[in-house]
Amino acid sequence: MNLSVMLLLLLNVTIMRAAFGKGNAQQKRFLLAMKNLSISWDSLWLICFLHGIFLLRSTWDGASTLNEIIEEYEEKKLDVDDTNEDLVDILLRIKRSGEMHLSLTIENVKDFILDLFLTGTDTLSTTLVWAMTELIRHPNVMQNAQLEVRKALNGEIRIEERDIHELPYINQVIKETLRLHPLSPLLVPRLCCETVELVGYTMPVESRVKINVWEMMRDPKYWEDPEKIDFGLANFEFIPFGGGRRICLGKSFALASIELWLAQLLFYFDWELLGGRSPQELDVDEAFGLTLTRKDDIFLVATYQE
Repeated sequence: MNLSVMLLLLLNVTIMRAAFGKGNAQQKRFLLAMKNLSISWDSLWLICFLHGIFLLRSTWDGASTLNEIIEEYEEKKLDVDDTNEDLVDILLRIKRSGEMHLSLTIENVKDFILDLFLTGTDTLSTTLVWAMTELIRHPNVMQNAQLEVRKALNGEIRIEERDIHELPYINQVIKETLRLHPLSPLLVPRLCCETVELVGYTMPVESRVKINVWEMMRDPKYWEDPEKIDFGLANFEFIPFGGGRRICLGKSFALASIELWLAQLLFYFDWELLGGRSPQELDVDEAFGLTLTRKDDIFLVATYQE
């Protein structure tokens, strides 16, 4: 199977359910529009990075579908049950009530949802693909991860969110995946509020600082063999989501989603390369883009475990 494509579709559906709740015809159209957008994303990401996501929202053919979904929420969900709220419910409630001292507009809500899909689906599926790549390349790590999740469930047939806390080894696998293949090789640029001296360099006020986390998290000063999976993480050098006040807001959602889906992939299936190829034959070539993706899709054989 083409695992790269399968995981992208899977994460699209996951985020759609988190944002919109149960699916309907409009949401399926929106998901199809997102799929078409992802095909041309390699040429669009730089435009969004330079000019803002609002430019994409004003020209993309899926924008009208998103407008219809938001309008439907405003008309039918004024008295929604708080216990069954999805993300759009919460954003519209904040917009109406003004709680949390935020002044949200409808355009803010639309941009937030579009940003969630654009940054969430690609980054999450990419991390899962890299995790499976590294597990295939390190069969002993794959075996240990599968033993952990199958032992933790102890006869259960379904993985729940609460089970994630019983999987520390898989958590470390994900962290090492993020170290070797960070979601974004360069963090969002920082702007200097004042002139500062740092490790012998002078950075003038209002200069933009770009942090190369890809290089930082492969530095042999902190990792003895940086090209291989190493569970001895160096604390302050491990920053795949950034840090401080500008840390990625989706960190918790991303980690929870990645852990849950990776655990399911390892619990239900055994994995191997097509044609009986050896793990050493699997390449790790990277493609340039907003996220650090594999150059080629990964094709694996999955064997279901009873």
